[in-house]
Amino acid sequence: MHQQTDDRVAFPLREGTEEELGRWISHRHVPRLMRFEVVPLPELCPAHGAPSVWSKQLRIWADPETDYHRKSRLRRILHDLGPGPRRLNRGIERAKTAPSVAVTAHGCRECTRWVWRRRAQTALLAIVAICLLTAVPRALVLASQHGLAQLSLIAGIIVLLFAAKSWNWLVEFSRASVSDNGTRLIISRAHPDYVRASLVAGAHLAPAASRDSQS
Repeated sequence: MHQQTDDRVAFPLREGTEEELGRWISHRHVPRLMRFEVVPLPELCPAHGAPSVWSKQLRIWADPETDYHRKSRLRRILHDLGPGPRRLNRGIERAKTAPSVAVTAHGCRECTRWVWRRRAQTALLAIVAICLLTAVPRALVLASQHGLAQLSLIAGIIVLLFAAKSWNWLVEFSRASVSDNGTRLIISRAHPDYVRASLVAGAHLAPAASRDSQS
């Protein structure tokens, strides 16, 4: 699915009006953090620049860099395996403190094939994780290989985390992110046709080698 380009387009975001915020207007933090598009995103697939044949709505939160994000991928996994619901707590804290915007992600026919491949990958990872967490440790315990059984459980948890990340494909598919200060929606690795349509709509090119919060 992914056509690799370095083009990034930035759509300006604004604070919502009382009508747009609706029931959230009475909440102390939400009106300050909710953002809305100034200009609409093109109804094109960002990966191929093709007309949309289906779409999905999602909410994108800013993801400011923290000590956790500066860790290597392996250290992040090991961190999430630590005691307590660390991953859940981090997600809740992000939702409470980071700017966000509702986005409609558009897909073309080629994207549909990518989605089905991604779902198959997720299913395979889930099956492997279940085997490592149930059948394999049971067989190893029966064979008096208790140390290997524990390793199998750890490996199963790691594979399960990868399966959960693979299942959450929509954010990756949208190629969207929000700048740390909540002023821009960034579409990364966009097809040239998507870039051209975005510039006509009122977006602008974003630097490829700078953090959004510094722009």
